[in-house]
Amino acid sequence: MLAVVSETLVPLTEYQSLCSLWNPEKKAAGLYAHSKESKQDLKSNKTVLHYAVQDVNLPLLKFFLELEMPKPSKLVNSQAHGNTALHMAAALHHESEQEEIIRLLLKHGADPSARNLENHQAIHLVQAGETGDQIKKLLKKGRGILV
Repeated sequence: MLAVVSETLVPLTEYQSLCSLWNPEKKAAGLYAHSKESKQDLKSNKTVLHYAVQDVNLPLLKFFLELEMPKPSKLVNSQAHGNTALHMAAALHHESEQEEIIRLLLKHGADPSARNLENHQAIHLVQAGETGDQIKKLLKKGRGILV
């Protein structure tokens, strides 16, 4: 799928294409202004879940996770540059929806014991403080927990 951005054809990423299907009135939202960024994006191993977490887009994350698909835990635990969507969610410091995103990923089979390229688990990326302590407890409970 291609989009016209500043009179240049720019390939839409998988995430952007699915966003436009999910929210058709905002098809152009989230398009990159420069084709260079889009080319880099196409080379990424990020899944739609990585992008939804990165954008702190809880409704879209729920939409993707609730789609019926074979082996959903494989998608949930896919790594992009070594990080799972759960790693990215754990690093969303000071985001109001961080805990709910982590709960949702765990409910759908995210593996809190997965390690990234730096050998860190998601729990190692959580911020310090009271909120961080709550999230660490949640991650220690493990995958498959109820929301």
